[in-house]
Amino acid sequence: KVLPPLSEWDNVKLDVALPLLSAALATSGNSFLKKAKESDQADTKLLIELLHTMVDDLTKYSLSRDNALRARSAAASCLHSIVADYQLDNTNECLSVGALTRTVLPSIVATTTNVAKSADKTADENQLMELKDSMNLASLLASAAACRGKSSTIIADQISKFLVEITCSGRSELSLNKNTYAVDMSELNWTSNEWANWPAPVFLSSSSAFGSILSVEHGG
Repeated sequence: KVLPPLSEWDNVKLDVALPLLSAALATSGNSFLKKAKESDQADTKLLIELLHTMVDDLTKYSLSRDNALRARSAAASCLHSIVADYQLDNTNECLSVGALTRTVLPSIVATTTNVAKSADKTADENQLMELKDSMNLASLLASAAACRGKSSTIIADQISKFLVEITCSGRSELSLNKNTYAVDMSELNWTSNEWANWPAPVFLSSSSAFGSILSVEHGG
């Protein structure tokens, strides 16, 4: 396991390995999980546990703009497959919860806070892209949770509500895993010329992310 990458060579290897892993996970999920349920083979369950340990690293890797876009996209695809197709029924907590609470939601809250407090009230492209990436990953995890079904659908509903409220009112509060994640940009004067660069990219990011949940087959 080489996550997160420690060198440029690690990045090169992951740029090749992650798309291959993504394709393998996407085509083997149902049959692999069925095999794990029907047998007591230790190696099968061990592999599932290994995939689970990769969730946090894949989440951070896919959000880091220092990594190649193709590898980041493949890491996100791996993440979706693991959450949707590689959790046994006796999993204590949906894997999406850990990825959301440890990385994705704190990133959304921090970035929107920075946006709201921007001293010169001019759009910072890096902040906007970070916000878009975080919201897109939140939607990916939500769709994966919906694809898994069972109790994980609650996570999908919570993230959908969170994104819709940000789009419609500029504010939302989500309680997940005993933590609260609040976004509030409702007090900003969005009609002022000095804020002219902010409304579209901020609110379109949340609305686009919500649309992504609906567009995934069996994920909306």
